[in-house]
Amino acid sequence: MSLDIPTKTIVRVFAALFIVALVLVLKDILALFFLALVVASGLSPVIGWMERRGFPRILAVTMLFVGAALFIAGLFWLLIPPILEDISELSKNFPLYAELLRDSISRFGIAPEGAVGVGVSEVFREFANYFGKGVTAIPAIVFQFFGGIIALLSFVLVTFYLALERDGVERFLKAIAPGEEPYVVDLWRRAQRKIGYWARGQAVLMIVIGLVTYAGLSVLGVRYALLLAVLAGLLEVVQLVGPIVAGTVATIVAFSSSPLLAVGVVLLYVAIQQIESNILVPVVFKKALGLSPVVVIFALLAGAKLGGVVGMIIAVPLVAILSELLSDFSKGKIKL
Repeated sequence: MSLDIPTKTIVRVFAALFIVALVLVLKDILALFFLALVVASGLSPVIGWMERRGFPRILAVTMLFVGAALFIAGLFWLLIPPILEDISELSKNFPLYAELLRDSISRFGIAPEGAVGVGVSEVFREFANYFGKGVTAIPAIVFQFFGGIIALLSFVLVTFYLALERDGVERFLKAIAPGEEPYVVDLWRRAQRKIGYWARGQAVLMIVIGLVTYAGLSVLGVRYALLLAVLAGLLEVVQLVGPIVAGTVATIVAFSSSPLLAVGVVLLYVAIQQIESNILVPVVFKKALGLSPVVVIFALLAGAKLGGVVGMIIAVPLVAILSELLSDFSKGKIKL
């Protein structure tokens, strides 16, 4: 019995394999471009709003980028000195804080000397070592996140270009997908709306959570309140997992002053999480992704495995785009 496979099918299979191999080789570069796409999509409605009020597009984009640069520079000027001071002090003390918490828990029999106790103790030690060493490397992590100054400049330039060109991406898609232009452009517009909602919502969430956390920690009198609030805001980009990590670090720091203060911090972070889950997220992300928490967690884990921090950041909007493709496939809009 002979197996008759159409030439077109063979070509498609090899083309798919080639694309997969190319993506694996160029994943860092593609991640940078996709991140630029996310940011540009988030800026698109603001640019459109400015255009409708008489601003030329190039002026609107330039004003946004200059304003963002000045805002970031101002934040660095105001926040970096005290944050670096907190980082230096916390990096020395955090392992001791974690050890103190471990010893206190052991007294209540929660972490006994048996196999479970050894495991719990090891978790605390690893957690302390990771953050004790890691907080001093935050500037290096940020620099490494972009792969160096060249990648950072490339990211800014690509984002600027994508924001400047009204239909630049659509023209590119039409060029690489001849014969499928209407569908590809429609898919891109739907995906861009989702990515834009996600990017703007994520920015709002990070700022609000950072400010609320700082206010709460300051009222409670927790040390390193500014650093812990910045950490809470930044980790919001890693949905579900980030708030847990931020809350754990803050609880350990608070426990070094008082167990009662640690309880207060736990209650604070639980309250913030409840406000975020029941008020902020439904309002901010109501038009964004439409993905279940299970899918989000899977996307984050897969992104972390494949691309580290950058992979986790771009995983959720990328899965949102894939969900549009799967939805179209189930409706018969596309065929293999």
